[in-house]
Amino acid sequence: MTRLRCAIPDDYFKLSLTSTDWSKIKDRVDLTVFEKPFKSQDEAAAALKDFDIILAMRERTAFPRAMFERLPNLKLMITAGMRNAAIDFE
Repeated sequence: MTRLRCAIPDDYFKLSLTSTDWSKIKDRVDLTVFEKPFKSQDEAAAALKDFDIILAMRERTAFPRAMFERLPNLKLMITAGMRNAAIDFE
C-alpha cells in the first residue's frame, strides 16, 4: 500500500501533532507540519504540490481555484474549524 502524505501548513506551534491522536493513521499517512507561513502563493504551491492531503489551519494560507490547479496530487482537503473563508469551495 502506498503511504499518503499529509501537509499541515501554518501550524506555528506544532499543536496539531499533540492535539489529536494520530496513531490510527500513522501506519498509512506521513505528516509534515509547516511552522512558518508561506511568503507567496508560488512558495505554497511548490511546497504542497506532492501532498495527497492538506489540513488547512483556518484562514492562514489561501486556497483559491488557481492554487488547487497547482496541486495535482491533492485528494483530500480538511480544515480546522467549522468553515474556512480562505478555501475556494466552488
